[in-house]
Amino acid sequence: MKKKLDLRNKLFFLTFLISSLSVNAKTITMEEIINLRNQNLITQEEFEIFEKEIKGEPLEKEVFFDLRINGKLVSRSYKVLNENNKIYFPLKEFFKCINFENYKEERSKLTAYVGSALKKVTLNLDNISEVMKKGNEIYVVAGKFAQLFLNSYDLNPDDMRVRMYLSFDTPTEIRQLLDISQEKLQQEKKEKELVFSSQRKFFDLGYARLQLGQSFDKSYGKKSYKSDWDGNIAYQGGFLYGQITADYDLREKELNTVKLEYTDIWKGHNLDIENRRADSKREWGLFFYKDKGFYETAGGQIVIRENVPLGSRAELLYMGTPIEIKDDDNGVVEFENPLIRTDRTYILRIYHPDGKISEKEIKTVEDYNLQQRNEIEYKLSINEDSNYSKFTTEFETFYGITNNLTLGLGYFRDIEELAVGKDSSGNYKERAKYLNSLKADIIYGGTYNALSYVFNLSGTKSLDNFSIYNEKNPDFQERISVSKRYSYEYLNQFNYGKWKLIYEHEEFGKFYDEKNRDRVELKYDIFKNMDIGYLYEKERFRYEKRDEKKKQFTFDADYSWKNFLFSAGTSLDLEDHGKNEYRAGVYYSGWERLTGRLENIWTENGEEYETKLSLYNNNFGGFIDFTTELSYSKHDKDKLTFKFAVKLDNWLKIDTTLSDNGERNHRIGIDKIVDLKNPGVYLDSMDNSRVKVITFIDENNNDLYDPGEESVSGVEVKIGEKVVTTDRNGEGMFYGIGNGILYDMDVSIRKPSFTLGNNKVKVKSNFSSTVDAHIPVKPMLSLTGQVELDKALKLKGDDRTEFFNDLIIEVKDLDGNVIETSAPDNEGIFEISGLFPEDYFIEVTYVGVKYNLKSIREEIELQYSKESATNTVVLKISDDKIAIDTSDMMKNIAKLN
Repeated sequence: MKKKLDLRNKLFFLTFLISSLSVNAKTITMEEIINLRNQNLITQEEFEIFEKEIKGEPLEKEVFFDLRINGKLVSRSYKVLNENNKIYFPLKEFFKCINFENYKEERSKLTAYVGSALKKVTLNLDNISEVMKKGNEIYVVAGKFAQLFLNSYDLNPDDMRVRMYLSFDTPTEIRQLLDISQEKLQQEKKEKELVFSSQRKFFDLGYARLQLGQSFDKSYGKKSYKSDWDGNIAYQGGFLYGQITADYDLREKELNTVKLEYTDIWKGHNLDIENRRADSKREWGLFFYKDKGFYETAGGQIVIRENVPLGSRAELLYMGTPIEIKDDDNGVVEFENPLIRTDRTYILRIYHPDGKISEKEIKTVEDYNLQQRNEIEYKLSINEDSNYSKFTTEFETFYGITNNLTLGLGYFRDIEELAVGKDSSGNYKERAKYLNSLKADIIYGGTYNALSYVFNLSGTKSLDNFSIYNEKNPDFQERISVSKRYSYEYLNQFNYGKWKLIYEHEEFGKFYDEKNRDRVELKYDIFKNMDIGYLYEKERFRYEKRDEKKKQFTFDADYSWKNFLFSAGTSLDLEDHGKNEYRAGVYYSGWERLTGRLENIWTENGEEYETKLSLYNNNFGGFIDFTTELSYSKHDKDKLTFKFAVKLDNWLKIDTTLSDNGERNHRIGIDKIVDLKNPGVYLDSMDNSRVKVITFIDENNNDLYDPGEESVSGVEVKIGEKVVTTDRNGEGMFYGIGNGILYDMDVSIRKPSFTLGNNKVKVKSNFSSTVDAHIPVKPMLSLTGQVELDKALKLKGDDRTEFFNDLIIEVKDLDGNVIETSAPDNEGIFEISGLFPEDYFIEVTYVGVKYNLKSIREEIELQYSKESATNTVVLKISDDKIAIDTSDMMKNIAKLN
């Protein structure tokens, strides 16, 4: 406050001097003002003010302000210029306050690269309406200044204070983030993570699941119930170094899909081989792919699809609120909801049958298969079509030439019914034929000055050239070569700030009905979770079919408040108002595990209306799940339907559906899972593994179990809520550990002389098997030593004690980091504990002044033995030398070997 008053007094004094100058301008000269400056009685800024007054030049209204940036005071003399009713901020002084130097000033422009993303900012210095140069300073009008560098600012003339909130990270903040990251990396470097995972086996007996149910149904207008039953037996286990799943329909007496899965077999790719039921026949299929977690339907709806443990229930969360809940369908959940859109982030929360809850982040960002440099992705699908006893093939590969450029190549082998001839009556004779084609892709994407872009050029061309009858041309009979079966597509996508633009053009060869297609999609994010969009699409055809045009306007808004999520949206078809759609919904998640959902949808231009109220509760009281649903549909004759489902202790399930027209459906069923290796164990899920833990003394500190290393009993190991204690052989067994989840293993060692060291132990099984987890237990060693003084030193009593006090013994790791420091006692004995059986440096330093003794450092290897956890060294010191004698330690090592 005193500083601010001093500034104001100084301004008053300057004003008084200026007034005096205006009266006595003839008597006060420039020479006198120069003399005042040379005597440091006035500053350079004050000199410039006097100089302008003497010369008769107008004075700018330049005022000193306190400047706070992101809440931190950085200057008490920030000059703010007020001229021509405009506020100007000094740019270079601003840069100086935030220690920013990454800018370049040229004749007509200033270029700066700001923030951790190095966003390019350009200022036109010749624009006199926004920029004013005074001496070496550049003044920028406040509005332009804020547009370039600020999220917001507040200027308070009464308190002479400016608050600025930056739109980028300052160099100081970036350095702090780097320091934090470096410190975290150093800590992670010290800690070692041991992850035990499934070992692929030719055969590993797995799990069986029995599902039986009895249903009672009453139709509309009927008075009596009809009963029926359903049943299924499923199996999952290790087979052919993968995982096999199969199920058998007891009622139909038919084998359903049998699938052999190899999860993450190569660089994130999965391999699935399946044999499935197709009516009365069976078909084979093979798939090799990277799972992205979502796909887009032909209608443009984004569908999130994920594999989950059998018997699980999954919630899809958006903005922290569940928007949909589904029970697994043979280990898979799919969500198709209007709130699922591109460029959004969702959380999949999985409630496992054993009570564990896991979460997975899903980002619905379309990357058009753009790869990083040297990254490669494969898509292979081979499917049998039982109608023709033939196989179709789809294969694509994408390879990153650079981080911006990706090339793709594909091969497709399809089956089609083609008119290859005519019978005697002139009718077309069709025959199933293979059609082969190649596809090529060029994808280029990146970011330039905050503009994100993707270019995708792709084309598909048939490899065949035989001719068929063209049934699609109604005017005359002609034959056409299948070599005309080609198409090519060009797509651009641009993202800049809140704007997103997609332009797509596709051309088709004469083989197809379609001639070409254009599509333009424009989207603008009004706020973070509110956007408007416009879609234009036109498809042109060759023959009688008229062109199809689509113009659509969309609006979506989502708002989260406490435990509620409010959502509203509309899709307006500008060509056909009958296709308009309006949506409104409220989602709630706030009491225990209760989730509520109220959804309303109007279609057919508001003529059709449907509403649905749903309530879910996951794992209430640890043994019950329930689902209730009340729905009303005007389309179904104003039908009102009530559904209720209860799942008790994960084995008994009751479902009830009631309609106001008299329809009834009731079902009661059981769901029981058995570990075929240990049928007496209680299990909640079939998609799990057994984990066998073996705790052993890691005598050579290599974290690996070596033959002959001793087991450790009485070690308590915890995975989630399950706990085992290793027996006298150092072994313990876990059952029902869910697959695909990384679990922390909490290890408690009761023996005080043992520890886990810097290790973190985890387990993850990707397929049903038995995981062998060899947990290394580190013996705690001590290094003791005796200082032996040369008799020639003739040190006794206090002199001997003083010499010992001047010795410092340090144990360091091989990177030179100090592990522990010690000093000898009055008898010359020292001890350092808490060490492991590994290599260290021992360093001895004399800090006294009586003797010229140089420090010595020597590498030693500490060893563990059952007889003793102590390693011994001797320090031999003469008047000019310190020596480390490890002969006793070497003798112990020889005994061990």
